[in-house]
Formats: sequence, structure tokens, C-alpha cells
Amino acid sequence: MKLILKILLLQCCVSFVYAQEGINTGGGHVSTPEGTVSFSLGQVVYTTTSGEEGAISLGIQQGIEIEQLNTISNDLDLDLIVYPNPTSDQLILNITQAFFEKLEYRVLDSNAKLILTNKIKNNKTSINMEEFPSSRYILTVQDNKGAIQSFQIIKK
Repeated sequence: MKLILKILLLQCCVSFVYAQEGINTGGGHVSTPEGTVSFSLGQVVYTTTSGEEGAISLGIQQGIEIEQLNTISNDLDLDLIVYPNPTSDQLILNITQAFFEKLEYRVLDSNAKLILTNKIKNNKTSINMEEFPSSRYILTVQDNKGAIQSFQIIKK
């Protein structure tokens, strides 16, 4: 009787060892000299860590395509960075060069309707997206000659 009880207890303990194991639809492992990344698809539980530079969701994969829509060739030498994308409240537009005085940004909705425009006043500009409904938007940075660069933004 004690032997059967020990076997049942051992089996219960072993089954709890695999409690964190999940059935995933896919995944992989990538190693480079800079570091390694392991990923899996189909996880149910996740945690989100947010910081000043953005957010990362651990344990969940997000089907988001972040893309720069176009770059218009002009005489300006600008590096524009937009983050976090997707966003739920504040979007940051970062210009790495000092030239921003004659620039403005425009936000268009998915129907190409202009919903927000503003002058860019410093290298790091915060764009409030909190009041907008969840959708895809186009953020365009332009000068007095026209568009410089456009980004597709996803509002959660």
C-alpha cells in the first residue's frame, strides 16, 4: 500500500514539473555574436514590461508589421525614428539631427483624412494618440517643400 501511495505521489510531482510546458504552433532559436533569442508561437500567458523607450511583451508574439512607408529624396539629411509602434497613448518622434525648425508632422487616419498636424519644436516630440480609436494611421513628417518620410502607426 505504501509503495502504491509513493508511486502516485511521485507521478503527481512529475506531472507538476511539466505544468509550465505548453503546446505551441511554432518557434525557433536565433544566435548571433550580439546575443541569442528564443521564441515560440501560441503562448497563452504573458507579461509586459514598459520603459521610457518603449514596451516589450514577454511570452506573446504580436503580429505587427512596423514599416517605413516612404522616404522622399531631398537635400535634408535626417534620421527619423518613431516608437513605440504599436502604441496605446503617446507616440515619440525622434529626430537625430539638430535640424527640425521647419518641420511638421501630420497624422492621417485609414481613410487619408487629416486628423492632427503640428510643428516639430524639438528633437524628441511626443504625439498624443490616446484619444484616437484603435486603428492604423499614417504619420508623415514634412517641410515646406513636402513630405520627407511617412510611417504606418498602429494604435492599440
